[in-house]
Amino acid sequence: MNTELPNEIPALNKDAAGARIVRAIRDGIRNGVLQSGTKLQSEKALTRIYGCNVYHVRQALQQLKESGLIYSVPKVGAFVAAPEMDSAAAPLPAAAGLPVSGAIRCRTGSNSPAQRQLWKQLLDELSDRNHFLQVTMDYETAELDRDGLPDVRECSSPLALYQQSEMPLLNVRNFFVDAAAAGMEFLSDCALPFYYSGNVLFYNRELLAKERLPLPEYRDFAGQSAYLEELLDVLEKHPALTLPGSNQQPLLRLGNVFNRILDALIAPEVNPGDWDEFADACEKAVAIRRRFRISPPKQANANIHAFLAGKTPFFLGFSSDIIQFRQLYSEWQPEIYPYFSVDDSCSTVAVPLVVSRESRQVIESIRFLQFLQSESPQRHLAEQGMIPLHPEFCGAGHYLVQTDAAAGGLAAVQRARPLFFQTPEEHYIGLNIFNIELWECILNGRSVRAALNNSRCFAQAYLHLQLDRQTMNERQESMRLYN
Repeated sequence: MNTELPNEIPALNKDAAGARIVRAIRDGIRNGVLQSGTKLQSEKALTRIYGCNVYHVRQALQQLKESGLIYSVPKVGAFVAAPEMDSAAAPLPAAAGLPVSGAIRCRTGSNSPAQRQLWKQLLDELSDRNHFLQVTMDYETAELDRDGLPDVRECSSPLALYQQSEMPLLNVRNFFVDAAAAGMEFLSDCALPFYYSGNVLFYNRELLAKERLPLPEYRDFAGQSAYLEELLDVLEKHPALTLPGSNQQPLLRLGNVFNRILDALIAPEVNPGDWDEFADACEKAVAIRRRFRISPPKQANANIHAFLAGKTPFFLGFSSDIIQFRQLYSEWQPEIYPYFSVDDSCSTVAVPLVVSRESRQVIESIRFLQFLQSESPQRHLAEQGMIPLHPEFCGAGHYLVQTDAAAGGLAAVQRARPLFFQTPEEHYIGLNIFNIELWECILNGRSVRAALNNSRCFAQAYLHLQLDRQTMNERQESMRLYN
């Protein structure tokens, strides 16, 4: 079915072309001229009808997709969506009937047996709470199929946010007048946090007691450094035990200071005094690992197994390692203690959720995100060792809740602002430039001043290169559209 749009169009300027196309198709849908499933004319036909170029047509179609009025089928065309997707035009459900919601597909890389069991637990609870929402899990075992995109995706590698660019993302924030009132947390317009991961200290209580070494009881970065130096001095001379390993990234030792350093690396001008403060923070962040040469990145898995085998009393890890530990060693589980950054906060990394802009189940997808951010799922995540969105969901036994003698009770450990890269450029500068320079300080003795200077020079050169590429791409696109 291919219903024709009107051929006689008012003589308006081309700047209004996109708005005219949107208005005409939207009115056609609401007036019943364009029925659900109707295939729209081709882009070429729309440029002829509206007297504009293909850029305005694509801009208008994209706006209609984001509004849920149409959807596209790759290599086939654009179609009118079901009426329910347009809330302004959708009729109320019949009193005698029940609304039927379509199933949505959620893709995740969290596919270990323990993680799959957690997802099953969450979906069972969703089924009990919401009888009109069906979710099918798609566990990542292959590359994303561009012609079969999921509705929702959990970006399960917290730092690898390039994967978000593999599918067009929906601006979820636009669906809420007041996101806070709706109980929604956002990382950006398109990304919402599912939970957080963070640096932790895993320790073997029995091994520490056997060697007459103290348990961790520190409350800040200075106390943590003193405790680790005391233990490392002993372990360095021990005939049977080895130095502990780590899989932590150096930039996560900086807490909130990292966000300021990232801003400074991107900004054209920075106060010289800030670099002195940054150098001091970086020196503290790398000092212990540089002195004892704790754990090059390639040795992380070997160090985890050494810790679990009782060859060293602790491991500097990540909260997401908890699931791996439970999977490898069910008969014994290490204890967990907070690991502080230089500003006495606990660094956290966001695990984001995103919705495909091409989803035909937009509202259902957003309701699924609301469920995942609600209290009960967040408490389930906390029980598994993850860091929930709000401290009050942790529970008294969570490692981020400590006894506070001054307050006469329990208090949550201060969290740093969640690490989340808003753009691929931030991601590259943070990980591929600055973080690598910190590794050079740890492994090869580079001074932090030299590392900061290199980071600054490389970041600015990279940004200029990206700008040159963007300008060239825009020029080529303009030539393609107007020639």
